[in-house]
Amino acid sequence: MNAKVGVRWLASLLIFAAALLAAQGARANTLTIYNTGVDNSGTPLSGGSADPHYTDTYLGPPSGSTNPAVVMTNENNFVGGWAQASDAKWINCIDSFYGYSYGSYDYRITFDLTGYDPSTATLSGKWTCDDDGSINLNGVATGISLGYGSWGSLYNFTINSGFVAGTNTLDFLIVEGTGIDGLLVSDSSLMATTVPIPAALPIFGSGLVGLLVWRRFRKS
Repeated sequence: MNAKVGVRWLASLLIFAAALLAAQGARANTLTIYNTGVDNSGTPLSGGSADPHYTDTYLGPPSGSTNPAVVMTNENNFVGGWAQASDAKWINCIDSFYGYSYGSYDYRITFDLTGYDPSTATLSGKWTCDDDGSINLNGVATGISLGYGSWGSLYNFTINSGFVAGTNTLDFLIVEGTGIDGLLVSDSSLMATTVPIPAALPIFGSGLVGLLVWRRFRKS
């Protein structure tokens, strides 16, 4: 095999490999999204621990500061009918029955969709709260809400629109009117499709490599 034939064969092989890569295109992936009251491995934390993924802003009245949400201790001692989950823990603003008793709270978690097509994202899970609650995505109401007395059961939710490229914010807005606030999010799942590599990009790159190899063999 002479040098010219060898170069052509190599260039053809590279272009074929690039075409296969381009044909793979986008693929659906499962991304990390955390339940309430768990560590980085998804294991429920002990009571009184700071939640590493959710922040809690006391909206008032009066308004307060933003802090990590706190995993509640002996939550069934507060309200005997609170729902429980094996993969999550209740969180609240202050782990005390006499903390911020009445008012509004914003429990927030963020996630990153960099490298993914936001129009393909789907977020689902189960949740409940005390007292009333609603869910916002990137500052926009999703229309998902729970009313007074919902804390005894877990409710399914699904969000499949309103996502953006890069960082997204998911807010659980809780209004407490009679006692202690709380949020429980369980069985969370986040899926999205990767942004496909433009077909021309790998082919162009392979062609460029082939040209450089050909010039090298030609000189030799």
